[in-house]
Amino acid sequence: MLEAIRPDMVCRDVWSIDIDALGRMGVRALVFDLDNTLTLWNQYDVSENTMQWIDDCRARGIKMCICSNNHAPRIQPVAGALGLDFIAEAGKPKPHAYLSACERLGARPVETAAVGDQLMTDVIGAKRAGLRAVLVNPIGRREFLGTYFNRMAERPLLWLMGIKRP
Repeated sequence: MLEAIRPDMVCRDVWSIDIDALGRMGVRALVFDLDNTLTLWNQYDVSENTMQWIDDCRARGIKMCICSNNHAPRIQPVAGALGLDFIAEAGKPKPHAYLSACERLGARPVETAAVGDQLMTDVIGAKRAGLRAVLVNPIGRREFLGTYFNRMAERPLLWLMGIKRP
């Protein structure tokens, strides 16, 4: 049962994801969570490291978009700064938004990886849609109240899978 929700890759942050390793997995498209993955929670600034990594992916022909449970006015400034399309109010972990992202990116689910900081929404949603999943550490400590409950639920699951966050 736990294999169905196991991330395919676990990394410290977005910019430490090995782009070549993604390529060896057949990944040619990426779907990013927003809060505490690309930006600090409820903030709009994107680090230079993240911007450079996104540019590196783009230079390698990887298609990308943001898929967030947040509202469009929260996502749009970050998506605009990164030059990415986005899906708002995604309803993660439901798979619909991930499948819509694949259609927009012109990639099959098996060729797409979702990158996010939460097992309970990002990884489970991606896996339910047939995508690869990359779990990264949250880049900040402040979070939406509901996320604190998700974190409590994910800790024992990660432990049972033998996964330690880097």
